[in-house]
Amino acid sequence: MLHHPIAVEPPSSLCFQRCSLCRETETDQLEYIIPEESSLEQHLQVSDTMFIDFVRYLLSINPKRRPTARQALKHPWLSHVYKSK
Repeated sequence: MLHHPIAVEPPSSLCFQRCSLCRETETDQLEYIIPEESSLEQHLQVSDTMFIDFVRYLLSINPKRRPTARQALKHPWLSHVYKSK
């Protein structure tokens, strides 16, 4: 007889919070994991704030807030006219 692991999703209330729970395997204690503060500006190192806004919009963690392709194509960054230098 083969046993297959069953993937169980955590409750959505844990998925979209700033802190998430995890169980320490050695001590069997629950711990909070608090992510380090960072920003897209730090990672992308670009000065175009409309681009940063567009990327942030696309990368929404909560799928209910994430845009569809049609909505993303309507973002102002894609139709913004830039002055040439």
